[in-house]
Amino acid sequence: MNLNQLRAFHKVAECGSFTAAAVAMRVTQPALTNQIKGLEGHYDVELFYRKARSIELTPTGRTLFEITEELFGMVDKAEGVLTQSSKALSGVLRIGADSPYQLVSLLEQFQGKYPNIRIEVSFGNSQETATSLRQFKADVAVMSQLAEDTQFHSIHNHRHSLVAIVNRDHPWGNRKSMTLKKFHGEKLIRREVGSNTQFAFDAACSAAEVEPNYVVEMGSREALREAVAAGIGIGIIPQSELGNDSRLVSLAIRGAELTVDDYIVCLKARKNAPLIGAFLELLD
Repeated sequence: MNLNQLRAFHKVAECGSFTAAAVAMRVTQPALTNQIKGLEGHYDVELFYRKARSIELTPTGRTLFEITEELFGMVDKAEGVLTQSSKALSGVLRIGADSPYQLVSLLEQFQGKYPNIRIEVSFGNSQETATSLRQFKADVAVMSQLAEDTQFHSIHNHRHSLVAIVNRDHPWGNRKSMTLKKFHGEKLIRREVGSNTQFAFDAACSAAEVEPNYVVEMGSREALREAVAAGIGIGIIPQSELGNDSRLVSLAIRGAELTVDDYIVCLKARKNAPLIGAFLELLD
């Protein structure tokens, strides 16, 4: 069996496309395609359904991918044992996150334990962060709840309640809480598609037959806070992100179970890589 062909198959199945796999392996796409064709031709099998804009594993391909996940996962684990035995962990760990608030304490713990590892952090919403993992632009991520994905290995980190924030001059500025029903018709600021905070609030509103009046959509938490401070409308954020902004007042939301979870996430096939494994150990 040609292990180079097998690794090429594994990377394409892991990335979900020939283009992303070629980038991850630092080879040309034609070279990678030839590796897959060689493997399929040698065993007279079809491993992928090739569609116009995507690929899908065949039943044989899915079975083989389960085997290669275990195989190359063990290779990463073996490399980790050898690396840790030869020298202290070092290198660069790329962390994706959909919020800085959940990340800070983890970074403090990690740097205290592994001072020789340099950390690079990038931010985006949950959807963007998941894409960064799949495209190998991030090694590990701290992110809100995400849809079921067999590519990912995830560990629960925290659960956060959602609160409303208003400008101090808002009619609700002297309130401590508000029922969800009261948000019907009120001017709210919407987060972008892919925001799990927005998804959770939309689900609660739908269940309660509440229809807010969304006046503007903001692409980041920071932009949302500034819009609320300017009096444009009401914002919805996790309580952990309140901070100490004197321009804003927070209100608990009564009448609905409004929470979001955050997780530590990596590609399942990479969970035993040395730096990623060290980060995951923070939650043991």
